[in-house]
Amino acid sequence: EELGATAVWGTQQLDLFPEKAKYDGVFGLWYGKGPGVDRCIDVFKHANMAGTSRFGGVIAIAGDDHVSKSSTAPHQSDHVFKACGFPTFFPSSVQDILDMGLHAWALSRFSGVWTGMKTIQEVVESATTVDVSPDRVKIILPEDFPMPPGGLHIRWPDPPLEQEARLMDHKWYAALAYVRANKLNYNVIESAQDRFGIISSGKAFNDTRQALADLGLDEATCHRLGIRLHKVNVVWPLEATITRDFAQGLQEILVVEEKRQVIEYQLKEELYNWRPDVRPNVLGKFDEPEGDATGGEWSHANPSGNWLLRAKADLTPAIIAKAIAKRLTKLGVPVVPIVSSPARVSAELPPELRSINAMFHDAADRDLRRVVTAALQCLGLLPAQRRVFVSYRRDESADVALQLYEALSERHFDVFLDTHSVAVAADFQAALWHRLCDCDVLVMLDTPGYFASRWTTAEWGRAIAKHISMLQLVWPGH
Repeated sequence: EELGATAVWGTQQLDLFPEKAKYDGVFGLWYGKGPGVDRCIDVFKHANMAGTSRFGGVIAIAGDDHVSKSSTAPHQSDHVFKACGFPTFFPSSVQDILDMGLHAWALSRFSGVWTGMKTIQEVVESATTVDVSPDRVKIILPEDFPMPPGGLHIRWPDPPLEQEARLMDHKWYAALAYVRANKLNYNVIESAQDRFGIISSGKAFNDTRQALADLGLDEATCHRLGIRLHKVNVVWPLEATITRDFAQGLQEILVVEEKRQVIEYQLKEELYNWRPDVRPNVLGKFDEPEGDATGGEWSHANPSGNWLLRAKADLTPAIIAKAIAKRLTKLGVPVVPIVSSPARVSAELPPELRSINAMFHDAADRDLRRVVTAALQCLGLLPAQRRVFVSYRRDESADVALQLYEALSERHFDVFLDTHSVAVAADFQAALWHRLCDCDVLVMLDTPGYFASRWTTAEWGRAIAKHISMLQLVWPGH
């Protein structure tokens, strides 16, 4: 790997020997697994500080093994590429590898840096159909980036501190200008009323799409619920303008990425100075302890009991779906699992939803009235307990009161009927007055003798005094 990286470094030195060059430039491509990336750090740093040629460009591709499937240790090369100063791509499909590969070379050539590309087994080892049309990828060179005197490319002599200054003062920002001009990071799902954002990259982006599908959140449903999905192709450095546009108007952002944080820390830094009333809450690896706003993971002695999207091993659609459902619930977005019967919970619900109390669908309810009612209750558009107090004279309308109690209860109203709703050994009158004052509607069975009873008259009078809504059912012939 080290010899291969050194050879690729050599391909970028054509401009140093113009009298011997046979070609205008050479595109370099290096590949190694995680251990090879680790061993090549010294070569990578020197080659990147030296830079690429005007008509060249280099991609270093890492074959990462997140779950140590065929390696002695799990690998995450994004942090190594970042330490070497490589703008880092993380494609989510074979098509992305081809498209982003062309962009990676163009970015490298424009900004004078090596680029890194992270690949993993789940993306690479897949069967797919790809589009290789020559005009598929449109390369746009930035016009808003001022080039320094002498440009950004390899030269000689070139002292180390001048190389470092050129890298830190110009090259990285030229790379960001390229990302911005070509919109390499972008919203996949968006609408004007979004309030919950998800940002992801690579394999985790695919798993996020599957998690949304498992939750029944297709694109149209995401629009209705205000869910925005952002795809990051260049995970470092994270382009700020695109990221801030994504975050605009959101209440909360969930960062979905495998292994240790790359996007999450950059996102928090870019939003840090936003006013508190417009800055969204950002979560990723760790959940918020209930009632605790002290800060992120490093503000706790040991936050490992509070994982939301674990850094160890990998992520699955089930883990991501559970995290999405949990955060949506906290934001007031209802997640109502529906099954055909209690015995079918395990068979019909994915594991991430089994902890949520499900609704059992009655096949006779063809209009889905119970489902709609439950959704409206979760959204706060319908009281979860529609409390009804039945006021009546027992000697005139007990049978009708009981029928009304049963019919309303069957339709999920919380009905108070004195003969059925007062607990044994309870203070009858105290319980009755408590439930009356706590109800939403008093249903008055207005029989001929209703106001002849001091009890029903008192119930009517107290409802009037408490401004409780009243429904008067006038007795036939009265």
